[in-house]
Amino acid sequence: MTSVLSISDIPASFRRHGVPSIHANGTAVPIHAAQCRFGGVRYFFCCPICDRQTLRLYARVESPNVACRRCAIGRSFPQSRNLDRGARLCEKGAKLARRLGAHQPTGFAIPPRPAHMWQRTYRRLIAEIERIDEERMVVLYEAATAIGLFRGQPLIRSDGSIHQPRTRRRASTRGK
Repeated sequence: MTSVLSISDIPASFRRHGVPSIHANGTAVPIHAAQCRFGGVRYFFCCPICDRQTLRLYARVESPNVACRRCAIGRSFPQSRNLDRGARLCEKGAKLARRLGAHQPTGFAIPPRPAHMWQRTYRRLIAEIERIDEERMVVLYEAATAIGLFRGQPLIRSDGSIHQPRTRRRASTRGK
């Protein structure tokens, strides 16, 4: 669990009177005032670990120190651009299932309609989950055929259509 301290949480009187630092979790955190381009001042925390200017400091439960996001949480964040297409589809389907109230989405089992949700919205979300599940199956099928499984066996979709995987052409060695 992580708690966040924002520069906007510091009372303006502290910032106006030039308080050079505050104490958060027993750590002295310097406050830096940067001049804005067209006048005025903008205040930043200075990370006690890396001296980086930041608007927010994070405090982890297991650590008594406060630090910027990079130092407190770590440099690697689970971003969608680091995931492949199948993993992004899984994350998207799980997010929609959580919106419908599923706590542990396994195989995208569709939960019942939540109270106070419009039926039209519920049907739209279910259709989106089914579309994502179908696309996820195509991605898994293409990955399996790429490594040599399912040779020559087409994938039959839920609507009865047949999906043929893309074949990659080998480089021609003739004429060299």
